Amino acid sequence: MEIAHHFEYAGIGLGRVETFRINLALKILVSTHNLQDVRFWGKIMGTKKSYIVAEVEFKDGEEEEQEEEEAEANQQEEEEEEEKEEEEDAVPKPDWKQPPKVPKEESTGCNKRVYFVCNEPGSEWVKLPPYSALIPLL
Repeated sequence: MEIAHHFEYAGIGLGRVETFRINLALKILVSTHNLQDVRFWGKIMGTKKSYIVAEVEFKDGEEEEQEEEEAEANQQEEEEEEEKEEEEDAVPKPDWKQPPKVPKEESTGCNKRVYFVCNEPGSEWVKLPPYSALIPLL
């Protein structure tokens, strides 16, 4: 907080009140998720909304449990879609094959840490998806 005071005095940074609100929002993020390390990454000023970004590191094994739950939900959705396709009339299938899946880089490289964003301090934090080779860096 002392550094924030010096930045505010120089006319740069977020200001004392907003810094305090962001600090409280980060504490809420820690209490809702089982995190090992949390850091304020920055604030992105948009034309319509601004985004507060937090960089976090989960405790060992915590992130994997969340990903397993998401994978189970996705698998159930895929099974339901396959059942619907089987119910439809037999239509010739195309010869096109889906390219092989790119393996995920978990806890290495760009995905070593996880990022959460929110629009206002105190609002709900949203976890950003991990970087994939299918999503190009700009």
